[in-house]
Amino acid sequence: MRGLEAEEREKRVKSAIGEEAGRGFDLQAGGLLRARLLRVGEQEHVLLVTMHHIVSDDWSTGVMVRN
Repeated sequence: MRGLEAEEREKRVKSAIGEEAGRGFDLQAGGLLRARLLRVGEQEHVLLVTMHHIVSDDWSTGVMVRN
């Protein structure tokens, strides 16, 4: 995504988020947490963290995303 205009980078990031959100989890195979790092600029990254609802609750999610 490096070298793209800001608008195109944002479009691609949103597309990646949509794709990730649409992927299901195989509860029998495990793997209830996924992480994907997108490099969108020389020093700019977007971390996508997707977790199944059975491995988190409101409190722990709040701790994870707190600044």
